[in-house]
Amino acid sequence: MERLNNRISIGLTEMLLGNTYDESRARDAKVCYSIETIIDNIEKLLILITLFGIMGKLKECLICYVVILLTRTCMGGIHMSTWHGCTIMTIVVHMCAIECGIWIDIIFLRTWIFVIAMVLMMLVAPLPSPKRPKYKGKRRQKVRIRGCAGIVIAFGASYFLINFSNYILWVLLLEIIEVVCFVAYHAISQMKNISSVE
Repeated sequence: MERLNNRISIGLTEMLLGNTYDESRARDAKVCYSIETIIDNIEKLLILITLFGIMGKLKECLICYVVILLTRTCMGGIHMSTWHGCTIMTIVVHMCAIECGIWIDIIFLRTWIFVIAMVLMMLVAPLPSPKRPKYKGKRRQKVRIRGCAGIVIAFGASYFLINFSNYILWVLLLEIIEVVCFVAYHAISQMKNISSVE
């Protein structure tokens, strides 16, 4: 499935840009990455709608999906190396957010979750990924600003969508945990590399 999505993305990139795809050209790589991300998101959304629709948790799933779309797209995170792995992790994250949202009330942590998510977005976003183009300077700032806007929207929604507040907060908390794990793993890896060079 992953190779098929990549081929479709390359074909659409060539159609849009009017030239042969060359991944060494930054514009080609960014357009192709964006198209592939859209295709992957549509596939995962259809799977989530089917699965959680059958389980009777479609509204909760869609709320979680929108929050993830608003925030994780800008923040980045841990990526699985295959389409299947990524799809399974997407389902697991939605399941965790929904089940924890049902059983564990974290409304009292709302302000802390908001502050920590904003700080992480401003300090480390977007996290590096093998497929994601590297953003620097103004482009990186734009991604961070979009991510902060997404967090503000999610935070506001947690006040207005009272029945879904806990689900929204669980999505943000899971993202915070993911980012902290990602940053810690890379810091430890760099320390090991430095110590092995010495």
